[in-house]
Amino acid sequence: MNPAAEYGWKPGTIVNVGLKSGTNTLHGTGYAFGRDTPLDARNYFNTVASGPQESQKSGAVRGTAGGALVKDKVFFFRGYEGQRYTVGNHLDPKPRHGRAANASNCTFIASGDCTNSLTDAIADVQAAGINREPRQPEDCGCTAAGVCDGTGFPTNDGTNPNGPSSIINGFPNTVSADNFIAKADVHLNDRNSVTGMYFYGNNNGTVEDFPELQPKWQSLIHTRAQVVGGSWTFFPNSRWVNEARFGYNRLYQPSLNKDHAVDPAAAYGLNTGCPFLPLSGGLPRIGWFGEFQAVGGFKCPSCRVRTRESNSSITSPTPPESTRLSSEAKCIATGSAAAPLATPEAA
Repeated sequence: MNPAAEYGWKPGTIVNVGLKSGTNTLHGTGYAFGRDTPLDARNYFNTVASGPQESQKSGAVRGTAGGALVKDKVFFFRGYEGQRYTVGNHLDPKPRHGRAANASNCTFIASGDCTNSLTDAIADVQAAGINREPRQPEDCGCTAAGVCDGTGFPTNDGTNPNGPSSIINGFPNTVSADNFIAKADVHLNDRNSVTGMYFYGNNNGTVEDFPELQPKWQSLIHTRAQVVGGSWTFFPNSRWVNEARFGYNRLYQPSLNKDHAVDPAAAYGLNTGCPFLPLSGGLPRIGWFGEFQAVGGFKCPSCRVRTRESNSSITSPTPPESTRLSSEAKCIATGSAAAPLATPEAA
């Protein structure tokens, strides 16, 4: 898009966010919110027949305070928000342990259901004489003879009321977030004022990003965002106003599976072709065509994004049309855990 000159160039939309300023009088606000499972409705898929109600717990506290450090000259404003929540997930991954009723969909064994039964699928591969890695069944929690213990695919005895191939499975998302913001305004004189702000946000959680089949493959999420900004507003006369702005923001957002410190070669017998690193280990996401849910966890290497921006604009509000001139400089750098920050690109 092509925003007006005083906003500088940005991809996407323009959002104006106004922050309160302190006054000569100390003032503040406070707020708390809480909700527990008995006060929440069931998930659409979490029916009474499917079992106990999934956990739905959430809470938040918020507070602000503002005032003057120097009367009529220097003002401050602060704000904090903390969130804690646990939200259940309700999934139906559909694997079955043990022999299933004959569905006539196997290729090499006379009878069975190779779409819904792990035991039948393994037996079909064995009957085909296909060479495989020795650890392949074990990584799914099964032996070469088709005996499964539930450490890969969850245990299912085929007696689920929703159908013999159904499993009610899912792990709650447990997340905490803490956000803090501070702002200072300095009124130098009738023609000059300076404003500065700092935002810090920190988020941690254990979540089910994809339908993971075991808690050890859940995702560990973390987001840390920091934003620093400042502006200087100058009124040379009653017709013109000049505002110079500067901003810097940094985002760190890794997503790791819980078994990321496990060497896949030693623990799972898998040669991934990549050297083992504590942040990128664990069982890779392994999926296949058909009804069986993928095993392993989802992960993304640690990502960092840094942006430095400066912007200056001159505005004349004289009617019938105001005049706006602007200049901007921007520097963006990105990187990951496996590589240093890339050379910044100026825009």
